[in-house]
Amino acid sequence: MKSVFVALAFLAVAVAVEDVVQILRQEADVGFDGTYKHAFETSNGIVVEEHGVLKNAGSENAAVDAAGSYEFTAPDGIKYALHYVADENGFQPQADFLPTPPPIPAAIQRALDYIAAHPQQLPHGKVFVALAFLAVAAAVEDVVQILRQKAD
Repeated sequence: MKSVFVALAFLAVAVAVEDVVQILRQEADVGFDGTYKHAFETSNGIVVEEHGVLKNAGSENAAVDAAGSYEFTAPDGIKYALHYVADENGFQPQADFLPTPPPIPAAIQRALDYIAAHPQQLPHGKVFVALAFLAVAAAVEDVVQILRQKAD
């Protein structure tokens, strides 16, 4: 009985060892000038890389500009990869699997184009009223078009 228990314990350890993710590669480099680079790769297919630089070091406007990527394989076997830049414009990821916003409705786009083409100096407070009016007008136009289509 004791030998069966010991054999089962060894079998359990052997199965558990197969689930351990190993680090295959790991790099880290930090420069005195604020530059850095780090990367790692695991046995389950995760790959992460990033490099960056400290801009305006020692000032109030000090910031890090970074770029990198990561990839992994999902449980369903699909491989995902994402590349990104992070700077004064924020985090900007790029990947095929990321959702994209719906297109801007034509009436709203026309209103935005009109505003951009006809800049005006409006008294404070009237800007909101003007933009609200344009938004309502564009929405009403879309509703009228929908109603016309249904009537036909």
